Amino acid sequence: MMLDPDQRTNFLDLLRPPSGYRLAEAVGTTYSMDFIGLTSVLLAFVDAEAENESEKLNHVEVLRAITRLARRVRVFVSRGRITDQDAARHGKLSGLFDRIVREVNFKDGCFHPKVWVARYEPKATAYALGQKPLVRIVCASRNLTQGSRWEIFVSFEGRENGDRTGNGFTRDISNFLGQLKASAGDGEDILCRIQAALLRIQIDLPRQMEGGCHFNWQWNIGKPLWNSFTKQGTRALIVSPFVRANFLSRVVSGFNRIDLVSTQNELDALSDEFYKTLAAKAKVFVVRPAETENGSAAMQLHAKLFICETETECKVLLGSANASDSAWKSRNCEAVVSFVPGMSIDQFYQSFIISPKTTGSEKNALRGWVERYERRPVTVDETALAEKALDKLQKMLIGLNFHASYDLEKMLLRITCPEMSSQLELVETVAHHRLRLCPLSRYERAGDLVSADNLLTGGVEFSGIRVLDLSDFLVVEIEHPSKVARQFIVMASTDYAGLRDARDAAILNEYLTAESFRLFMRAILFDGVNQSPPKGSGATRQKKGEETGWTLLGEITLEEVLQSCTEDPSRIGEINQLLQVFRETKAADGEFILFQEFWNVFQTAHAETERDLHG
Repeated sequence: MMLDPDQRTNFLDLLRPPSGYRLAEAVGTTYSMDFIGLTSVLLAFVDAEAENESEKLNHVEVLRAITRLARRVRVFVSRGRITDQDAARHGKLSGLFDRIVREVNFKDGCFHPKVWVARYEPKATAYALGQKPLVRIVCASRNLTQGSRWEIFVSFEGRENGDRTGNGFTRDISNFLGQLKASAGDGEDILCRIQAALLRIQIDLPRQMEGGCHFNWQWNIGKPLWNSFTKQGTRALIVSPFVRANFLSRVVSGFNRIDLVSTQNELDALSDEFYKTLAAKAKVFVVRPAETENGSAAMQLHAKLFICETETECKVLLGSANASDSAWKSRNCEAVVSFVPGMSIDQFYQSFIISPKTTGSEKNALRGWVERYERRPVTVDETALAEKALDKLQKMLIGLNFHASYDLEKMLLRITCPEMSSQLELVETVAHHRLRLCPLSRYERAGDLVSADNLLTGGVEFSGIRVLDLSDFLVVEIEHPSKVARQFIVMASTDYAGLRDARDAAILNEYLTAESFRLFMRAILFDGVNQSPPKGSGATRQKKGEETGWTLLGEITLEEVLQSCTEDPSRIGEINQLLQVFRETKAADGEFILFQEFWNVFQTAHAETERDLHG
């Protein structure tokens, strides 16, 4: 186990398929999300590189990731916690994410776990011959958003066996996904397949977990996560960006010594009376945010880590839970991994707090990102009060069901919220704020949002909506009378699920020209627009001047296409879908027609190859 921040691991590398494998299915959970973060994960799953923020999005790669993964990946997010940051950068592409994203909403508490489970299947190559499917599990503190913060995670990997060999750890994760599926309703077969895979894998635990490893989780009701916490001991370490006195008081009363790492504002918010009690037992530190070139804060604390030491045991817990009763007493949905012997608190000090480069009088000098806590007075300004009022209004709004209905003939989209009129407190609150919204497909700037006053009557109407504009996502803005505003995205229930295939086709037609269509075909076949056909295929390439009936893919040979689709047969269905979309478009030029003829011949050859291989 390593906690040295100078030796970091890229979160996306944890999700990227191992060499010789492809993603079969995956599920992720997050409290908050933005579309750039989601795009980065999808690109990692198809083993593509995300573009730099300063560069234009590679629409071909993004489309490839979405079309490949729409039936393989589900991401569950707490309702109302999809941010609008850079949403307009994706344009109409953001609408396609409603194939992948699902919201979870609780009346009280929030959906807060950060768990990823991905299953990878070996490609049909000589390299992967005889390999078994792999399952990778990540339990983390990181949300699916942009930004650089101190985060923490634990990752596991196991190979599938033919029999049910899963231990208690993987069974607990399977049970967690079962609860998630129950909350999501029907149609989430991905979760069922991953649940079954979790019961077929064997994980070899590292030395730090040889004394026991458990996946502990709580829904917003039921057994509390607190049951997994050591109640009494000699020493406890708490690393948490958010802290509450109700949780800390129990730890203080149960342990002889406390080490606490948090943030300045959270510690300042503790009452003077309680802080005196805490300080009598605790060493308290704060993580000092770094400053970026534009002056914004970076590398803020977001990790959640707890180490409990007794006379006989050292137990580590890490994951999504902050140091609050909401996180540990069955109000939020949370997930942590606990293990023994883990690492000692002294080892944590050496890895994260004490500088290794000092000697003599500076022996206990602190690292540059942490400092001893010094209490500061709390100042409550008008902006803070406005943000608190917006928190309350946002919570009320995300508890409602927005409905979107579409008239194809009139190209008219109507947004309604039938429940709003019966919520008297909400109606009164909205009357003192400004509420605006618009479909995500229409959102490019704040001026695109329109007043939501008509939600209380006939609904808010948007005209000129084409099929390619349809999406479940709505951008909502709430503005305080002091002009402090907040925007977020919610998903509406809709009556146009039957138009999603047509919507997807229209978006592809919008973004893919005849040339980018060629790139898209190559990207599907060879895992990326910049990739070349596999070397050493033994195929004979077309010579200059030779005629071919399928020049759409340039010099790529029949043997190379056959090898690609044998490695991953799902590519055939994806290309068939793509051909269907482009058959009636401007991209269907002469080369397109010739390629269709080639593709028909290829599918026949592939079917014969499969019959020969499997009898």
